[in-house]
Amino acid sequence: MPEPSPNTSVDALLGQAQEAIGKASYTTALELLRRAAGLAPDNTEVRQLLAQTEQASRRHQAAVTRHQTVLRKARQIYDLLERDDLEAAREQLREAGVEHGKHEALTALEERLASQQQVAIGRRAAAHALSARKYYEAGDLRAALEDARRSLRLVDAKEVRELRDRIRAKLDRQAEDRHYREAIEEARDDVERLIAARELPRADHRLQQAIDQLGHDESFEELRRRIDKAKYDQRFRQRVEWAERRAREAERLSAEADRLSLQGAHGRAVEQLENALDLDSSHPDLEAKLEAARAALDRQLAEQRHTEAVDARVTEITSHLDALRLDDADTAIRAAIEELGEPHRFVTLGTRLERLREVERGGQPTAPVDGAADGGESDASALRRQKILAAAYSWKQALLYPLRGFGLPVGGVLLGTLLVLDFLALIPALGTALRVLSALALFAALGLFPPIVRATLAGRNLLPAWAELSGARRWALDLLRMAGLVVLGCLPLLLWLATRGWHGALGAESLPFGWLLAALLGWLGAAFLVTASGATEAFGGRQMLRLERHGRSLVATDGDGLLIAGGVFAAVLLLVLLRATAVPSAPWLFGPFVRAIEVYALLAVPHLVGVVVRRHRVELARIYG
Repeated sequence: MPEPSPNTSVDALLGQAQEAIGKASYTTALELLRRAAGLAPDNTEVRQLLAQTEQASRRHQAAVTRHQTVLRKARQIYDLLERDDLEAAREQLREAGVEHGKHEALTALEERLASQQQVAIGRRAAAHALSARKYYEAGDLRAALEDARRSLRLVDAKEVRELRDRIRAKLDRQAEDRHYREAIEEARDDVERLIAARELPRADHRLQQAIDQLGHDESFEELRRRIDKAKYDQRFRQRVEWAERRAREAERLSAEADRLSLQGAHGRAVEQLENALDLDSSHPDLEAKLEAARAALDRQLAEQRHTEAVDARVTEITSHLDALRLDDADTAIRAAIEELGEPHRFVTLGTRLERLREVERGGQPTAPVDGAADGGESDASALRRQKILAAAYSWKQALLYPLRGFGLPVGGVLLGTLLVLDFLALIPALGTALRVLSALALFAALGLFPPIVRATLAGRNLLPAWAELSGARRWALDLLRMAGLVVLGCLPLLLWLATRGWHGALGAESLPFGWLLAALLGWLGAAFLVTASGATEAFGGRQMLRLERHGRSLVATDGDGLLIAGGVFAAVLLLVLLRATAVPSAPWLFGPFVRAIEVYALLAVPHLVGVVVRRHRVELARIYG
């Protein structure tokens, strides 16, 4: 056989090497290619194919190594799956995937792992479902509901859903029942607490509220019976306590009636005994006591009526004697003696009547009357005084009082003094001091008021002489009393005016009401001054603040007191208006006119007050007596 040529050998080796490469026999291919490279070292194709084959051999070797590694890992994972260690198998698969990437062995294991996981999930879901049924049958609904929820989280099974819904429904019913029983227990506790505290109306209301909200319950019926029994017991105790209180109150009233009877207050004793009998009609002694008290009251009322009749006749006879109506007094005395007997008071009045008749005939009484022997007023002087008091005296004469007798010099001196002080006060340097002095002089002149009232009450229609007015101590006391009356009369108006900044009275927005109220308060002050000054001088200083008596006296004087009060108010209002408007504009013209009105009012008003009291002395004596 002939030796092959070198080229023929290289080509054969290349053909064989390519055939080996096609079969992935990279070791044989490399051996053939190395032989070809040895035969033809300069052959480029051989060198290139050799380099490619070496590279492919290395890649093939790496793939084989990777494949063997994956297979070893796969065998380990497979062993884990065989042992149902799914968590470890999953972790190994994750690590193998990260390290070696996709591989058919790993993919198969993933599929088997998923299949085994589904089977495990199904088994766990079935186990939870079975456990839920067991708990449900055992009555542990909350554990059953929890297992049913776990099973449904794994596998959504219809039967398990139905079981879960049944468990929920049963739990809801149990919760409703529990809440219902708790509400019943709470209501029962509230009602029992209120019953224990004796607050039965609130307990009844709470029970009815519970029945309306929760319906009837046996415990509620029992509570209703307890409340009714407690109410009955309470009413019984209240009736017993009420009866005991009434009996004690009746005893107290009976004792009070005994005390009042001893004091002579039989009317109040009868009232107390009637009230006691209303409280306790079963008391054995109340009826007898009441009859005795009524009999004593009848006797007392009869005596009182007799005394009042005697007083009324005495007052009537005294008024006739004071007015020198002696025949009327004689007739009244005889009628009183015939009707009421001959008490000592009628005998005394008859004696006085006889003395007055003797004096009227020009004779002298044989004995003094009404204390003349002790330095009192004699019948002759009394007769003269009564004649003066009984004589006609008109309002015209009363208004001319300051112009008669000693009134002219007193009024002239006072008016002159005030005018001189007013004119000198126009000098700027002396104005303030002289105006103060003028006000003090007018204030001091108020001391004339009480003496004039007293003189008028005594029947004198002329101003008292200077000797009767010059007593300093008496003047000071009269001045203080009159100043107090003026202040008290003006106090409401002054307080109202002083506080007008708070209530806005006399402002432009409240003009009608403000002036009306000011006029009313001013008139009330004038009425108080008139009535209080007259009552003080006629019936004593204790009458000064008897406002209710002053009001009655205004009505009892047949309008004379109201007329004088209105005149005083009108005079004061006129003086205020003149001083506010006319005097500042023309002091030389209106100043003397205003002073003349002040002096005239200062002398005339007390005389008018005395005339009113003198005319109605009998009526006023009943009020202020």
